[in-house]
Amino acid sequence: IVSVLYCRHTHTHTHYHAPMICVFLLVLASAACAGGRVVIIGDVHGDVEALKESIELGGEGEVVQMGDVVDRGPVSDVVMEYVMSRKGEMVNLMGNHELLSLQGSSDYAHHEELSRLGVATRTHLFGPTGKYGQYIISNFKPLHRVNSTVFVHAGLTPQHARLGVAELNKQIRQAIENGGWSDDLLTGKGPLWYRGLLNKATAGSCIELYEVLKFLSIAEGVKIDRLVVGHTIQSGQKVAEYCKGGLLAVDVGMSNGTLIGDKRRAATIIDDTNKVTIRYSGRPGTVPGPSWWDWDEPNGKSRGLVNQGLVIISFLATILTPCVAAASVAFLVKMAKKLRFPRAGAERSR
Repeated sequence: IVSVLYCRHTHTHTHYHAPMICVFLLVLASAACAGGRVVIIGDVHGDVEALKESIELGGEGEVVQMGDVVDRGPVSDVVMEYVMSRKGEMVNLMGNHELLSLQGSSDYAHHEELSRLGVATRTHLFGPTGKYGQYIISNFKPLHRVNSTVFVHAGLTPQHARLGVAELNKQIRQAIENGGWSDDLLTGKGPLWYRGLLNKATAGSCIELYEVLKFLSIAEGVKIDRLVVGHTIQSGQKVAEYCKGGLLAVDVGMSNGTLIGDKRRAATIIDDTNKVTIRYSGRPGTVPGPSWWDWDEPNGKSRGLVNQGLVIISFLATILTPCVAAASVAFLVKMAKKLRFPRAGAERSR
């Protein structure tokens, strides 16, 4: 404001230094408006230590957590208590698992959590009238923007990008409050679920991403050059950049509900020059196969029990395969003895 007033009221034709001062003040104002440091934390799924340690790893700055703080891990309620204690200190996005909980699903809740809280109590706490559910509806944002970067849990279609951040947040919140679970914004191609954008970028196609960035830029009235997503665990548990940095995927499977092995922590930092740096701690562990997270379905039709069944079957198959092989060999040996093939020495003595 000071720079604009100065440049407007100074007679540049009588003050030779005025143009230079104007330029200096405007550049300074632009730098000040560019915003500060942003610390991005991916999905933590019921693991409060993963959240705390990743925030500490990131250091100072505006914390943006990408959603899915609930389910899979054993202490979703403890995570919510921590999040609520830091109200106003961090931005929480809404993920598909927050949505599932609001829809009354406990399919992905950890068995220890269900035993500790009870299924009915847990379902109520995270439901639309429960303590945590109400906080999620009121305080978790489907989308968030900082300068030229837009944050969303899963992804965006070009059609939804046309609406812009504020309108999408408004319509998604209204759909949830009205129980409109079949609303297009809450189903498979909605911002809390849509993997298509990331899948295409991973395969090398950036066309849809560039359309999304273009429509977001028009809707926001400012150039949007980056979309940040969580939702899908990245290969090698490393934050990935696609399409020349236009898409940043930050889910590295930090939760003790999805990770077997060393604790993985990650903080992605966007500094005030828009540069991205990534900090890690812990080595990558072994993440269970895609059935653990790719089979999530919208509208509360989770396949959590099916996924667990598949994992158990896979485990049993791994254990039993050597036993079956050994039994097969023993059977063949037994059959060979019954056939009593003549020995080579006996054949020659005749």
